[in-house]
Amino acid sequence: MSWSMGFVVVRDCRSSDVLGCIQGACLTGESVAADDVFTSELPFGARLSLAEVDGWCIIVEPFGLLFIDVLDGHGDILSALSKGTAAMGFFLAGITGTCAFRLCIDGVERRWIMHEARQIVDERGTAILEELGIPMPAWGYDEDWVFTLLERLTGLTWSQLQAHRFALASAPALDPGALD
Repeated sequence: MSWSMGFVVVRDCRSSDVLGCIQGACLTGESVAADDVFTSELPFGARLSLAEVDGWCIIVEPFGLLFIDVLDGHGDILSALSKGTAAMGFFLAGITGTCAFRLCIDGVERRWIMHEARQIVDERGTAILEELGIPMPAWGYDEDWVFTLLERLTGLTWSQLQAHRFALASAPALDPGALD
């Protein structure tokens, strides 16, 4: 499978806390299965999907905008979400073979790494223990790397995520036209 999407997980965080960090974001009242949100486009024109699973808030934003360190006019959302806790972002672009991971703890970035086509193309911070020993397939890291790292850091598995419904949210500030 070729995945293209971004998502963030925040420890001990509620969906309402996440929505409060994004100007104009609000729930639409619709919810869908995990298989319908871990994609390159959310259903019903939503910009975010959220679920609370075993002490973690999972936020899917397909373009990885919550993951980057400076979003025009919004600052560093992942860092803000990590105040007093831990937040991590994951990004996959299957067509280019790009996988990325970012970890922030208590508002400070601790780790950033981006792999593309079997190479590290950008890296900040020291490798964390959970990254070590994840085998790289011949084609390079892929969704298995992302979900292995997610499980090592949070204890959450893909099966656990699939067992939950994700609430959809609008976020006009994240609409492509609003970012130009």
